[in-house]
Amino acid sequence: MRTLPIVAVALLAAVGAASADDKDVSGWYAGGFLSLDSAASITSECTTYFCSSDFSKSDRSPLSGGAFVGRNFYVDGTVIGVEAAVGFSPKATSEPNGREIFSRNYDEPFAWQSGWYQPPGTVRYYENEGGTERYSRKLSYSYQNRATPTISARMGKQIGDWLLFGKVGAGVAFIKETIIQDDSESVYCGTTRQRQVWEAGAHSKTYYDACINPYSGAVTKETNTFVAPVGVFGAGVEKHFARSFVRLEGEIQHVFSKGRFELIGDEDLTTVSAKIGFGVRF
Repeated sequence: MRTLPIVAVALLAAVGAASADDKDVSGWYAGGFLSLDSAASITSECTTYFCSSDFSKSDRSPLSGGAFVGRNFYVDGTVIGVEAAVGFSPKATSEPNGREIFSRNYDEPFAWQSGWYQPPGTVRYYENEGGTERYSRKLSYSYQNRATPTISARMGKQIGDWLLFGKVGAGVAFIKETIIQDDSESVYCGTTRQRQVWEAGAHSKTYYDACINPYSGAVTKETNTFVAPVGVFGAGVEKHFARSFVRLEGEIQHVFSKGRFELIGDEDLTTVSAKIGFGVRF
């Protein structure tokens, strides 16, 4: 975030020299912005897939962007206005536990019995439906605030070509969460054959003997989309030119998502952002 002031100065120089008489910024305007965001992290509760020790939803690019349009009303150096904006955030992805691997061991017994006498060396075979030859599953979780349209009321003070302002607003967030289970490296059995071998006396050991009609696992995906209300608070400064302006702004966005996440976690999302924008008045 230290680079934002440097970027703002560079943009100011690129736009052109300010007009000393341009103090009335009333009217319509529109523009776009880039945002450097804090990571909105949620630690999961224990669900079907994960527990709180597994991961936090925070692995995403801190950069996002969007557009805005609004109207200012100018009264004796005070600016009152309304602004509509929409932001777009990148997807956040986490792989909490890597790949879980289990392979069946045919050389070691998995069960020991006693009490049923058979001559030493006697072998009996049994077949059971299903079974796992190799288990290799990888889980990944992603969520994305795909779009956040908001409407904010703004109030500020015009000082020469500079506008100092604050804002408060509300909107909605369109959120999508996805869990992908990659089970493609697992091998399952149509039928599992077991081998029971008697030793001295009435003691026997049972081994896995064969995986009959094996087949591979698959990649499955489960998604959940929902809309949650949003609260927005911010403050910033604008440098105005003849018909254009550059904006530097800090913003807090709170998504009331508690109770709406289904695949993981159950908390609200709060993001703190530093934004730089460029707009044109018309």
